[in-house]
Amino acid sequence: MVMYLKWMLVFSVDAGLLQRDITARRQDEDLQPNLHVLGVLFLGKHTSRAFSFVLLFQFVSIGISYVLAGSEAYAALFHTSHVYVIPAFTWTLSLGIILGQVIIQPITSLLTLLKGILLVITFYSFV
Repeated sequence: MVMYLKWMLVFSVDAGLLQRDITARRQDEDLQPNLHVLGVLFLGKHTSRAFSFVLLFQFVSIGISYVLAGSEAYAALFHTSHVYVIPAFTWTLSLGIILGQVIIQPITSLLTLLKGILLVITFYSFV
């Protein structure tokens, strides 16, 4: 069963790459590799489930840390308690992730690249 699932996933990815029409291009864009598919393809049944759980736990913990750090920073900026800013910051980030993923993903990639460049510049300025 696992080999059949792996074969079907590989076959569906290859089917989108061999055709040249518009629907195949859209299908190719939809079949981008992600961490869950990689876990299903290359790990066993139980390790794939554990890997998916670890991924879920990691992304939830990253989201919580962003909410806590961001809300505390904005609370300090506006001279208010962070308890009042946490719900607004949580809803803003959640809706932004859910509704604006197409827009936010390139911006996040660009900001991450700029953060890395600043890290390298800072490192070499102290050396």
